[in-house]
Amino acid sequence: MRKFFKIVGVIFAIFIAAFVVIMFLTKDLANTAEEFFRAIKSSDYQKAYSYLSKDFQAVTTPQQLKKFIEANRLNQYKEIEWGNRSISGKKGEIEGSLITQDNNAIPIKLFLVKAKDSWKIYGIKKPKAGIEETPLDNQIAMPSVETIYKLIKEATDVFVNSLKNGDFSILYNWCASSCKNEYSLDDISKIFKRFIPIRDLFIEAASQKPILLETPKIDIKGVLNLKGYYDVGYSKLFFEYEFMKENGKWRLSGILYKIKPKDKK
Repeated sequence: MRKFFKIVGVIFAIFIAAFVVIMFLTKDLANTAEEFFRAIKSSDYQKAYSYLSKDFQAVTTPQQLKKFIEANRLNQYKEIEWGNRSISGKKGEIEGSLITQDNNAIPIKLFLVKAKDSWKIYGIKKPKAGIEETPLDNQIAMPSVETIYKLIKEATDVFVNSLKNGDFSILYNWCASSCKNEYSLDDISKIFKRFIPIRDLFIEAASQKPILLETPKIDIKGVLNLKGYYDVGYSKLFFEYEFMKENGKWRLSGILYKIKPKDKK
């Protein structure tokens, strides 16, 4: 019996030691997360924005961050009770409950990456309250930031090539089958040939990096929506691209362009 208690005691001691090590190794994750929410509580969104990773900032403006925070009542932060936390190389995750001023608990999960000597927030996940129906076969992962910009560039380049050659079969052949089922090549040509006289504007846009207007999202049907604009001369070329996955590849399923003076949004 004494041997049993000794073994149990050793196992318990090892467990405590492991727990202490995990808490020590992940304390910087918690510190970054808590500093982020303290900045939000103080309405210092610029400071809060500084805790985001470069990839996060690339797809989210300070205004979009503020809108998300307020819509989900995360600005009502009083304290956070952390639960699960983990680190793997330069990636970390921390999960817990954000306690609001009226003592409600909001489940929250943060994904972090190590940049130089500090941890930055790569993503924020807040489950929706209530019932959410999502077909299992439509649970498509959000592509990386690099892939998102690559898709935008490819779509713009294909459209520019169509304008240069006056041949919209280039664009049509790059579209998803769902788009081809709805529109013929003749339809596509009639819709977009009006942009041929101003193709230089699109050519200039294709040489620039786009600015995203909204955080990319994938709807319940698996459609990836990307909205943004290019600064071109005295104008802004607004775009909205939609992509669907076919045979493991993203294919263009929707396209919309608007051109407005820079003083208008």
